[in-house]
Amino acid sequence: MILSGLNMERVILAYLFLGLGRRAFDMAMAYSVQRKQGGREINEFELVEQKLANMYTYLRTSRLLCDDALGGL
Repeated sequence: MILSGLNMERVILAYLFLGLGRRAFDMAMAYSVQRKQGGREINEFELVEQKLANMYTYLRTSRLLCDDALGGL
């Protein structure tokens, strides 16, 4: 019974940090659209696009892991 409660807390914490990560991604996207360099938005540069794509991929995989952990309870 106690271990079951701890497992639920772990999943809740995972979702909490997933939400924080999503907020960080949203802020990074907004900044990359707002910031201009050389007359172009910085999200048009290949390196920034790649970093944002990696962030999104990590968020999606983390979400799937959280959903899988929740389903296992």
